[in-house]
Amino acid sequence: MTLAIRQGFLPMDIVLETGIAGKALIETFPINTIQKAQLKLAVLALAAFVLLCMLNFLFLFALHRVLVKPFKRLEFFAHKISTGRLDEPLPMD
Repeated sequence: MTLAIRQGFLPMDIVLETGIAGKALIETFPINTIQKAQLKLAVLALAAFVLLCMLNFLFLFALHRVLVKPFKRLEFFAHKISTGRLDEPLPMD
């Protein structure tokens, strides 16, 4: 019994109507097992955060390329027209 307690087992009494019928050993998780699980969870959470940051960057890059860049080109073209350069072609993709 003492050896089981040292190895991390929790002794519990088995109680019947007539009294204690015996003991049962319930395995508990040692502290290092809990710490390993916490570390694994922290690493997975960090990896998920980094992945989400990368996806966010790719989304913003695509948004800039598809929406903002053509409008900047159009704004530059409008500026050329407003300064009197009416023979400038409008580049279109």
